Amino acid sequence: MTPPDPDAETGGVARALDNSRPSRSRRRRRTGSAPVPASRWRFDSVPRPTLIALAMVIAAVALGGGGTSNPQTEIPLEVTIALLLALALAMPSSAAPAGRVPAMVWWIALPGVLLALGQLVPLPPAIWRNLPGRDAERAALDLIGAGGAWMPLSIAPATTFSALLALLVPLVVLVMVARLDARGRAVVLAGVALAALVSIVLGALQLSQLGGASWALYPFSNLGWLIGFQANRNAEADILQIGMLAASATGLAHDNHQDPGALRLPLVLGALVVLAIGVLMSGSRAGIALTAMTAVWILAIAWPGLVRKVRHLWWWLAGVTLGLLAAAVALTRFAAIQTVIDRFGTDTEGRWDFWIDTVYALRKAWPAGTGIGTFSIAYEAAERLETVSDLFPYRAHNDWLEWTLESGAAGWLAGVLMLAALAWSARLAWRRGAGHPVVRGQVLFGIAVLVNESLHAAVDFPMRAMSLATLVAVAMAMMTPVSTEPDAPCA
Repeated sequence: MTPPDPDAETGGVARALDNSRPSRSRRRRRTGSAPVPASRWRFDSVPRPTLIALAMVIAAVALGGGGTSNPQTEIPLEVTIALLLALALAMPSSAAPAGRVPAMVWWIALPGVLLALGQLVPLPPAIWRNLPGRDAERAALDLIGAGGAWMPLSIAPATTFSALLALLVPLVVLVMVARLDARGRAVVLAGVALAALVSIVLGALQLSQLGGASWALYPFSNLGWLIGFQANRNAEADILQIGMLAASATGLAHDNHQDPGALRLPLVLGALVVLAIGVLMSGSRAGIALTAMTAVWILAIAWPGLVRKVRHLWWWLAGVTLGLLAAAVALTRFAAIQTVIDRFGTDTEGRWDFWIDTVYALRKAWPAGTGIGTFSIAYEAAERLETVSDLFPYRAHNDWLEWTLESGAAGWLAGVLMLAALAWSARLAWRRGAGHPVVRGQVLFGIAVLVNESLHAAVDFPMRAMSLATLVAVAMAMMTPVSTEPDAPCA
């Protein structure tokens, strides 16, 4: 399929964003009150597909934060997403107008699904018995006389199938958000920012004297830190930073000709400060370190609205910088903040042992891989005796290493295809959004989330929580061209 000319589509985006605003020439001839900016609309006028996509995202943030150690909310989340998808499919097109799903979405979504399905296909003995790292499995099956059985590439097919089901949640969200127009996507981003702020409230209760740890949603959690709807403080730090980016893309992405409203800027800046303090209180070292990069992305998103006000720009930057420095000095006087700072001075780092044993397991299984979701099984077979403890090694604390171990060379091929599709899609979306900071702010949001999560993945496992995987899917959807043509509820 030959992609459409990006320059030819700019008009469609313009109509999608400005269909409620008269042209400048028409404005000059009209009298009375000023026209209402396109960025303002009533909640009760939001289309149903947008509300369904928003409900999916909020459900994922609220129920998808348990991770591997707390899987009890995953099935309720999957059922919720399935019911919402069924509702979207049942809606007649006249009652739920929405755009077509951009073709590039399928190039982004299918590589991962096909990889997981391929790992579940039974292989004849002549193939699977010669795969690397299958010595113990061969010996065990030969011992019971089942050496001629057909076996899949995954060393734990049931676990890989569970991972495939979990993968469907972010993929459904990707499709649902990608088919929305710019306004619908703005509603979703506003919901992401609001969910992050609500998690701050829950986190404050978790740190308060009003129940404290009893407010934690999961039994196995980083108690004593602000974790909100998540079980892991690193995941919460990522949620809050994505909320900061979403608030910026919603409230700061406008040009000098749009009236953002008298209260919007103070509200957005206040939300950013609250979310940044939440990242600090989460105690996540990687999350705190990535806050500086998040600030750069926020400035890039807000730049079109600032660049026309050069006279005030440097004063604005200086004021924000001095304010942040003053806040940082004041916060260091609190004992809780000192505890966070002390985490950066720890003498031991257990991640090194995880990485050493993961690399050893990877060498044994390369290039076939062990199957998505099978890290714990493969790791325990390769773990050194001196590092064995009563703690269950459920993650490598490096998503890139873990992905390589589980998916092998095919996983990297799927990743390259997906990234190429994302890059091409983002290029189309950026060019079609020329002259519209709202659209470009949404594209920048997507790029920022992917870059931040990719960096965090080098020292942790952000993509292994369904909540974060779903928000990354939202970021990918923001990098697809804005839909402008009405179509059926689902393409």
